[in-house]
Amino acid sequence: MTVCVAGICDTRNSIVVAADMKLSISGWTSGENLLKWYRIHQDWIALFAGDDLSRVEPIVSGVWKQLNQKESCDSIDLSAKFTASYQECRKREAENLFLGVYGLDMERFLKDGKKLFNPTELSALHQSICSVNLQCEFMCAGFDKAGVAHIFTVSHPGVANYHDAVGY
Repeated sequence: MTVCVAGICDTRNSIVVAADMKLSISGWTSGENLLKWYRIHQDWIALFAGDDLSRVEPIVSGVWKQLNQKESCDSIDLSAKFTASYQECRKREAENLFLGVYGLDMERFLKDGKKLFNPTELSALHQSICSVNLQCEFMCAGFDKAGVAHIFTVSHPGVANYHDAVGY
């Protein structure tokens, strides 16, 4: 189990974050050697947790590619970039698992799926695609250009939830 917490304090001008460093894989457990956060912007960090951490790096890399590190970033803009990267990774995973064997990508499946598959096959593929779960989630904490603290999470199926009102 991973512990990632963040709390807004001091009238919204400070954030305290904490995360454990334990890694557990299929019954094997490491000591304390995994940092469970990334600095994704000069004013923001992203903590992560999940049963499958292999998707964390591609999602974070997707966010980095969308960011201008020299400009401030508000929580709405950053959460949109995170959800887009999460959903893109989920789409690629579905393509690799279920569509690649047919030489299809998601765009072609959505466009031509009814022509290529009978209703039973189409329904089974649709259910399989919808079942793709990256099994990881993120908690982002940081400051907008006015120096106001914000916290949001991104989790399955790639949606953001904002935690500013409660402060954690």
